[in-house]
Amino acid sequence: MSKQDLLVFDEAMFDQAIAACEEAGWNFDYPAQPGIRANSYERPEAEPSLIVDVRQHPLFEGLNRLEQRSALQAETALNLLGMQGQVDLPGSKRILDFGAASGGSTLPLVRLAELNGGVVEAVERNPKSHGDLVASNILPPERVHLGDGLVFLNREMAGGERYDLITAFMFGPDRDGSLTSRLLAAARGALSGEGRLVVTSDTGTMAKVEEVCELAGCDYQVSQGVPLDQNETLPTTIVVSRITETITSPRAPFSPFEFTGGLKAPEIEPPEISKNFISPEVIAEMLDART
Repeated sequence: MSKQDLLVFDEAMFDQAIAACEEAGWNFDYPAQPGIRANSYERPEAEPSLIVDVRQHPLFEGLNRLEQRSALQAETALNLLGMQGQVDLPGSKRILDFGAASGGSTLPLVRLAELNGGVVEAVERNPKSHGDLVASNILPPERVHLGDGLVFLNREMAGGERYDLITAFMFGPDRDGSLTSRLLAAARGALSGEGRLVVTSDTGTMAKVEEVCELAGCDYQVSQGVPLDQNETLPTTIVVSRITETITSPRAPFSPFEFTGGLKAPEIEPPEISKNFISPEVIAEMLDART
């Protein structure tokens, strides 16, 4: 028996979520319309990869509190997208975590790969975060890549590698759409035919991601941020299923400091704090209150 709380507020997916919960054998109720709280479930033997439960991974307890929160947010996003039919979780065998940080978002992808027989890789440009991810043993060291994710995607594309799922959890910030355009251009050649690009971020960046996708004529779907509890909201998620060729390819070469803030162009303003932004201090207080 696994324990999980999941609260869904989305008129468009309500009936679909009920059907998915019933099919998966969840015990659930309706605390708010159209909401579902699933308190526990039995994972059916026939389809073990329908539900990702990162708490079942032995390394979850070893994550720090912020990385645990990142893991739970990524887990919830994956399960919602799976229920909505936006991401084929059983069929996502080749997975890349773009901007993996120290591994919070990577662990639920590893859990998914354990369930569907897939393989996960991660790329992170910050040397300390990369080192922390390697030290965590979430992935074998050879699958954790240090460097600019856009350069990595272009290199993988040139080498013939294709991914079924590329995740960019807490992507950005992107003030003018240029980073989004480059990500789409790099992902276009690195995704398999049915591959999906999943992006989450703050409200301002997600508005820019949607604007770029719309202008470029990409096929995409938006899942609005849903309340996880009274104090926290799951970030808005965009799933891109088709990236048009009108997206301009990323320029080369890339500066290793281009997106890191190590060197920041003076005309770039700091990002605004969105209404969904939760500071590390607030997250820590929330976690303390739950223990």
